[in-house]
Order: sequence, then C-alpha cells, then structure tokens
Amino acid sequence: MNVCQDFLGAEVLAKSSVLDYMLFEPSAPSGFDTGFLNPDRITLLYAGGFIEKARSPEYFLSILEKLPPESPVVWHVFSSGCYADALADFSRRHPDRLVCHRPVKVHEIRDVMNACDILVNVSNDMDQFFPSKVFDYLSTGKPILNFTYPKRLKNPLFEKHPHYLDVEMFGDAAADAARVQAFCEANQGRGMRPQEVFARYPEYTPERNLQTLIQQLECKKDPCKEGRCSERGENRYYESGTQESRKR
Repeated sequence: MNVCQDFLGAEVLAKSSVLDYMLFEPSAPSGFDTGFLNPDRITLLYAGGFIEKARSPEYFLSILEKLPPESPVVWHVFSSGCYADALADFSRRHPDRLVCHRPVKVHEIRDVMNACDILVNVSNDMDQFFPSKVFDYLSTGKPILNFTYPKRLKNPLFEKHPHYLDVEMFGDAAADAARVQAFCEANQGRGMRPQEVFARYPEYTPERNLQTLIQQLECKKDPCKEGRCSERGENRYYESGTQESRKR
C-alpha cells in the first residue's frame, strides 16, 4: 500500500489529484543583501526548521568541531525554534564555524541559496517524509551535503545529483569531517545550470505537473481502463525502496 493511501485512505485518494512537488524556475534577485557571505570562505547554508529527535543538527556540529583550524568552511543557518539554543551556544564558542540568522522570506532565502557555495540538508528520522526543501535545493543546481539517519531510506533524488555527498550520522565524526572538508573544497563554485537541473529531473518540472493534472482531470471525467489515474498516488521517493521498507 502506498504512502498517500496510508495517510489519506483509499476512498479519499480516489477522489484526489496527487501531484509532485515542483522545481522552481530561476527568478530575478529580490535585492536581499547577501554581503554577510565572505567570498574568502566556503559558505554552507541550511534554511528551515529542525525537529526534536527527528531532524537534529547535532552530528553536523560535531563535524564542524573536528575540521582543521585552517579550514575555510563556515555554516550559515537560517532557523528558529527547536535546537535554537544549541546552535546559538555553538556559534558563540565557534563564531568562525557557525553563523545563526533569523528566518527570512522565501524570495530572500533563494537569494542566499544562489550566493552560497553548498547547501546542507538534514533528513528526517522517518521513512515516510523527506524535507520539502529538497526541491528548493535541487532547483538551484548547487552542490548538496546531505545528512541521513542510520538505516533510513536514501533519497534517490539526491543520488542523481552530480555534486552530492551523503553522510550517515552518528558514525566516525573525525573521518566524516575529513570527507566533508574534501567535498567542500572540491565543489566550491560548482553546480548545474537550470537547463541541466530540469533535464535531470523532468518529472518534477511545472510543465510535467500541469500535464499530469490535465490527465487526471480527464480520467475522472472518463475513467481509463489502464488505471493511469492512480499511478501518481505512489510516492515516487520510494521507487528505489523495497516493499518491506515501505511498510515500516
């Protein structure tokens, strides 16, 4: 049974149109001041919330502590709420490694995403949901540093990215710090152009979602025998997962 059906129920799902998240198209800068990003440093960005016991920044903080003193890596975090005190305390002790910012508007954070070097994602400690910021991150074409919980499904969307590193949390922090340092140095200034992003993820473009919506509306008027209407109810994140992992 697919994830949408688990949460909505088969009857509700049969009356619904299920669309994927979409990549966003490039837009003109909003004018938000990104002068706080030091061009002499490798700037990492995390934008969004953390969730107690389900999406924690603590392992990445332990990695930042183990980077060599001369490392140019600095992490900028736009967040509030859960783990705010821990982040603020770490920033006071290591101001050259972590800079905390207040949350800003979506069009403003996109300016920051486009100006930084590498985007940081912390996955959830659950198989049913991945953070929605995944699509914002992919849309920029920027390199992605992803932290996952042990024994959780890997996000196949990230695995298609040419500039991507997955770090499983709670391992050898010193070894992972060396991997993160090497990845940051190798990928500073790299990324994909918008055309390449859309070519790698064609199923998540606005055009594809519009086509899907039209098809589903037509199928609801004249139900098709092939069952295509229900195909989109299967959460595509789980294409690479096993049936057992889907049931967890």
